Amino acid sequence: MSAPVRVVVLSGKGGVGKSTISVSVAIALAKRGKKVVLFDTDVDGPNCRRLCGVQDKTMVVDQVMHPIKVNENLLLYSVDGHPFIGKENYAPVWLGEQHRSFLAECLESCRKLELNPDFIVFDAPANHGDELHTIAHILGGVDQAIVVTAPSVVSTDNVALALKAMRELKWPVLGLIENMSHFTCSHGERYYVLGQGHGRELAIKEGIEFLGEIPINPAISGRMAETGETFNNPVIYDVVQRLERKRSLWARLTGGVVR
Repeated sequence: MSAPVRVVVLSGKGGVGKSTISVSVAIALAKRGKKVVLFDTDVDGPNCRRLCGVQDKTMVVDQVMHPIKVNENLLLYSVDGHPFIGKENYAPVWLGEQHRSFLAECLESCRKLELNPDFIVFDAPANHGDELHTIAHILGGVDQAIVVTAPSVVSTDNVALALKAMRELKWPVLGLIENMSHFTCSHGERYYVLGQGHGRELAIKEGIEFLGEIPINPAISGRMAETGETFNNPVIYDVVQRLERKRSLWARLTGGVVR
């Protein structure tokens, strides 16, 4: 039985669209027939349940925690989907150890239920502290990190720090996506509202792959939040293909065990 490919989407910066990218990658993999478990590890600001279109669903908790079924191939763990913790308008004020305990409980549930996914996707919080170290400790590492930035210098400064943290953790980086790169008005004019080229410059400076630019599109977050319908974007498609190729390569090299 193949071990799942462990993918973390992160930036070290809030508001750059990590949840949008995480959900889009997870849904795209699921649409291609892969079994995916998505973890919303941002306890303080969970968004994946809404973006998956399952805002009205909650997890079931008996002896273990049962994830929310998004579709036949995609399952979701998220604190706002917990029937006791994630009550409406309730914001858990948790210390680091409580964050770690919840994440560990979700991961243990995944193991006990024998979900056996092809991919585990983690939507990381807007820092590079406790949660990342918890993931690294519990999982024994991460197979691929997808880094997300906005075009602004402020964003790329923070992402550069997150990349340093990943080097310390020895996480392989699949590459960097520049989200909200530009906006095209109804007349066809393109505007670089937050700056131009900084994401690509950072990728070159850090020696990692630049995976591409995703434009500002008001329909993206609105449609996802209302229906859970992911957007078709060549950058997401390319990322999914890269992940699938790496899984196939690792399986061949390890005799079927992916790591």
